[in-house]
Amino acid sequence: YIDNAYERYNHVKTLATGEQPRVIIGEDGIFGKDSIYVSISAQSKEEDVDTDTVEPLLKISKHLVIEGTGGIGKSMLLRYLFLKTAMDGDYIPVLLTLRKISNQTTDEAGKIDLFRLIDTCMAEFDGKLPEDQFKYSLNKGKYLFLLDGLDEVKEELASKTIEAIQVFCQQYPKNPCIITSRPRQNLMPLETFTVVQSGALRKEQAVELASKLDPEDEKTDEFCRQLEEDLFEKHKDFAENPLLLGMMFLTFRRTNSIPDHLADFYGKTFDALYSLHDSTKGTYQREFHCKELNEPSFRNLLAHFCFHSYFQEDYEFSKDSILSYIEK
Repeated sequence: YIDNAYERYNHVKTLATGEQPRVIIGEDGIFGKDSIYVSISAQSKEEDVDTDTVEPLLKISKHLVIEGTGGIGKSMLLRYLFLKTAMDGDYIPVLLTLRKISNQTTDEAGKIDLFRLIDTCMAEFDGKLPEDQFKYSLNKGKYLFLLDGLDEVKEELASKTIEAIQVFCQQYPKNPCIITSRPRQNLMPLETFTVVQSGALRKEQAVELASKLDPEDEKTDEFCRQLEEDLFEKHKDFAENPLLLGMMFLTFRRTNSIPDHLADFYGKTFDALYSLHDSTKGTYQREFHCKELNEPSFRNLLAHFCFHSYFQEDYEFSKDSILSYIEK
């Protein structure tokens, strides 16, 4: 289980790094040139908490919620903690994407069975245990549970999910549990959980991350130089967020500049991503052809798709569901 899950979670694609998977922990060291990860911190009571290992976090509480805005690096942090914990061997880490709960059926009482969900998650990596052995190891406190994306659970299932997490942690309290979420109002039922904040990138961290995005591109050095000089302070709201920093890099690589205003920035970023997508497809031909679907039309279509799917709380799509939105 550890070998299979480690291999899967150590490879990741990002908007900024494109189609080629990158590793989080590299062969030449945790933060080597071949890895994409940059260590970030969390804040508890306005003090920084080291996240190089899970131990400083667990000193705060065995039950934690790491709260932060979109793109700040919460999911990447959980992946890193999974990998580092797997290497150290103090716990058996289990990483569960909570939006998968939307695909699960509830039990006869209408409740979510987190035990079954975790069991299924481990079985995906050939980690299936007989139920009595699994419960025995849970009672011994052998696991570190990393539950990613509480905010991505559909609203109709959110309260049941929170209740299921709290009940599970009460049944097996020796196992640490860390949840990530965007800020939300209904965390009160998680009575045993302490909330800490995910830290934004400092300038030196932003420069380090930028240097890893595409080391072979000559514009990377120039982008890092400008970040050092004034770009970080000038566009701090973008540069301290890993996702937006990646978008900044793509935009800079295409236009050699970063717009001052947010709307202009997202517009330029869309242009960069649109052209990057087509340029990476080679001789690929789209499955549908429509004379009316030029770039402005596609931009408009995408805006409607994002708007409607967001309010339906749809985050994963089948072909049929995508076509349904497009038809509307």
